[in-house]
Amino acid sequence: PKYPNVDDVVAINHPYGCGVAIDAPDAYIPQKIIRNIAMHPNFGGVFMLVALGCEKFTVERFCEWWPELNNEDNVIILQEHKGYQAMMDAIMEMAEKKLKILNERRREELPLSDLLVGMQCGGSDAFSGISANPTAGYAADLIVSGGGTVMFSEVTEVRDGVQFIAHRCINEEVGKRLVQEMKWYDKYLKDGGVDRGANTTPGNKKGGLSNIIEKSMGSNAKSGTSPIVEVLSPGEKPTKHGEIYAVPGVDMIQFGPNDYCLSNGWNNEGAHVAAAKEAERKCIEAALRHGVRPRCEINKPEEAEYYIALGVKDFSLGDQLRILKGYWNGEGGKLREIAEGLT
Repeated sequence: PKYPNVDDVVAINHPYGCGVAIDAPDAYIPQKIIRNIAMHPNFGGVFMLVALGCEKFTVERFCEWWPELNNEDNVIILQEHKGYQAMMDAIMEMAEKKLKILNERRREELPLSDLLVGMQCGGSDAFSGISANPTAGYAADLIVSGGGTVMFSEVTEVRDGVQFIAHRCINEEVGKRLVQEMKWYDKYLKDGGVDRGANTTPGNKKGGLSNIIEKSMGSNAKSGTSPIVEVLSPGEKPTKHGEIYAVPGVDMIQFGPNDYCLSNGWNNEGAHVAAAKEAERKCIEAALRHGVRPRCEINKPEEAEYYIALGVKDFSLGDQLRILKGYWNGEGGKLREIAEGLT
């Protein structure tokens, strides 16, 4: 490749062009998020802005945090170029300059205190709350205990289990911030004319979650048990090390984690099997590169051959998961039939 030390090139766009109420209440939140993304460490901190020239989110407004970056080395205004090809040439010329700078970077070992990981879950079902999410929570505690920082989010689900995490706030100030964000969410729902139960999706229910409280318990599990040192409002950046609760929760990239963990439930019909397998393979390869012996949980000995080919030498059988699944499908199914007969 021409730039071997650059993983990819990604264009981040936004809808704040013509006809948008740029100064509407809370419109500052997505604007703040877009600015944070522009200087995100995973983008190398190299700034490049392509503007149309007549949008409401003007270049001056976009660069108000760092006006020194608003110059011809970093900003392209398309309306100043004559024709499509001239626009493309200008973009490619600037991109080449930025890529050369990024290509000079080299990976190096850093202390765990420099690591910031965002925890997110999706497609929750009856198993993700007792499998993937607690696993993520255990990893979160390990990272925090080693001096790193973990952020978890999703006020839409934490709200119905907040009493189970409030005691983890390190002091009264952090506790009050948590209460404030819960009130923010309650007002948000009230203004929209819906209640908290609207959160659960058809997929959640089909996967075995009957209400938002059950979903909350599983969602909170991904945060582990570490003390909560800071609570962030939408679009804010973390300022402390440790466990941080971030609001509102479906856009972790706004805050700038170095890495990102997504636990994905609703996998029992095979919708995500290929993606999960690919992610699993990459995790195994990364572990082996760093001298870590991964241990894989399999359901039967015949499955070991696949992992052995990847270099795995340690295994365990997923007895507990099979027992739980059998119990819920068996006894749980019978109880569900009884309950349905009473309605």
